[in-house]
Parts: sequence; structure tokens; C-alpha cells
Amino acid sequence: MAFRVKSITSFGDLKGLLVIHDATWDKSTGILDLLRSSTSCYLVVDDSEKVCAYAFIEVDAGAGGFAELNDIAVDPEYRGRGLGRLLMQRIMHDFGWVKLLASASKPELLDFYKDMGFHQEGVFENYYGVDEDAIRFSWKKSNA
Repeated sequence: MAFRVKSITSFGDLKGLLVIHDATWDKSTGILDLLRSSTSCYLVVDDSEKVCAYAFIEVDAGAGGFAELNDIAVDPEYRGRGLGRLLMQRIMHDFGWVKLLASASKPELLDFYKDMGFHQEGVFENYYGVDEDAIRFSWKKSNA
């Protein structure tokens, strides 16, 4: 099965994205903020155009000029197939500077971002709740 990255082009794409968001975030209404505030949304689809993963990006319009990864999720059925890596590679290709927050309590996620070339910039204590810190990561293209 082949996978490719694309933008939202149909209502079906949006419905597929919502299914993944609901499965990942327990039907959180946060999807509304993502749709409202994000600059870009990347989807991974399979051969049949089924949405298998997504990522939301917000570009800093100020002097910083970086892209903030607001959310990334993979359909539970497709996890472990490299779709998160495929999304991150595309984002890193399209933007010269990417920042994100990741839960300090998820070492596999922290390792994933380090493997992708991200470096830790700082820690936000209790960001996700009491004793649930967030790690700030950044990646910058060497010539950006």
C-alpha cells in the first residue's frame, strides 16, 4: 500500500480527519481551534484516498518566521507504518524552521522528535496538568 501527503481537498478529507482526531483526543472540541487557527493542514492518504494521518501547522507571521506544529495524529489502525515520519519530513521540507511541544511523559515521542533532528529548547512545567510537563523542541534547516 502506498501513502502520500496532501492538503484537504474535499468534505470526505475533513470527515476522515475528524475520525482520527476523535480517536486520538477522545472527541475533544479542540479540533475547532485547530481548524480556526492553523495556517496549513497536511493529510496522509492511502491508495483509496482514506485519511490515515494529519498534522496542523501555524506559521508565525512575526519576525520569528517559524512553523509551529500544533497537532499531529495517526489513525490507530495505521500506527507503526512511518506515517508520522512521512508527515514530519514533508513539514521539514516545506518550512525551514519548525517548533513544537511534546509531553515529557511520552519518552517514545521525545525520542521520535530527537531522531528527526529536533533539539530541546526548554521545559514548560505543568503545561498539560500537574506534573505533566511539555518539552519545547526546535528544528532549523542548516541553511535557513
